[in-house]
Amino acid sequence: MFSRTIAITGIGSTLASTALLALAASPASATNACSAGATLVSDGICEVAFTSGSHTFTPPAGITKLDALVVGAGGAGSADNTYPDAYGGGGGDVKLVTLTASGDVTVSVGVAGVHGTATSSANDSSVAQGGVTTTATAGTNAGNDGSAGHSGNNNDGNGGYCASTVCLGGGGGAGARPEWSVEGSLLGGAGVVVNTLSGASTGLFATDTTCFGGGGSASGFRSQNSGATNGMRNGASVCGGGSGTFVAASVNGPYVSHSLTVPRANSGSGGTGLVYKNDDDQSVNVRVSQSGAAGYVALRFDATVPQPLPNTGANSATLLAATGFGFAAVAAGSGALLLLKRRKTVR
Repeated sequence: MFSRTIAITGIGSTLASTALLALAASPASATNACSAGATLVSDGICEVAFTSGSHTFTPPAGITKLDALVVGAGGAGSADNTYPDAYGGGGGDVKLVTLTASGDVTVSVGVAGVHGTATSSANDSSVAQGGVTTTATAGTNAGNDGSAGHSGNNNDGNGGYCASTVCLGGGGGAGARPEWSVEGSLLGGAGVVVNTLSGASTGLFATDTTCFGGGGSASGFRSQNSGATNGMRNGASVCGGGSGTFVAASVNGPYVSHSLTVPRANSGSGGTGLVYKNDDDQSVNVRVSQSGAAGYVALRFDATVPQPLPNTGANSATLLAATGFGFAAVAAGSGALLLLKRRKTVR
């Protein structure tokens, strides 16, 4: 004669677990989901970017935050038609604005500045909602009269650094005007890093370290076939602005070649002005009046809004009912386990 214990598992606990897992996996509890056309740029933040033209944006239903980054276009650089002078274009203004979470937003992106044309409202970028418009003004184009472009928020370009009859000056940037030092005057004015703007630390662009609105630089070279160099200076790119670099056969020349760096697309940065003049041979002169970069608009909104359940024939009420049944089954199963767990004598 011996005895053994017979245990019957609680079926109700399995049913409850299955129902709870189904509910937890439901899209109704999902986060970090962006609407069509938007990109998840960081945890809980979606972005829609605009790089040209005019658009109407309708905020997704249920969002609670909507911020906009607005960047005006950059101005064009200039190379003088007669003298070895070159100047950079100005950078566009850079602004952050908090919008309401509902109501259509009209977006306009400024076109790049082009040498020989007047800067106009077509170069500005803007967002408008509910009758309120925020505009980021474009940087101006450099002229052929010894003037570098200034930024959209009125930081002047350098008036021109002249050495050995080569006059150069960088364009103003949204962050600052060019320095007055010899080499600093050739650089474009500083741009602006997005998360340093007023209000950025508490908004949806708090982690954005992109720089916009840098001024264009300037480069110039004047030489003779004999090798004498009357002046050579190379500007450098700042915050996505345009720049140029000369290569000479030796420290004193003559000119061998030059290269160009175009402004970063949609950075709102200025174009470069580059000029080379050979006093002995006018046929090898080089003049570059580079266009600026187009403007930019980005809209960011929160991505933490629960998404609707898919139409699969089951809805939240069904899942809740199943969950309730599971909990009831847990209690019933536990009671059954206590009643049926017994000792059975086998003869």
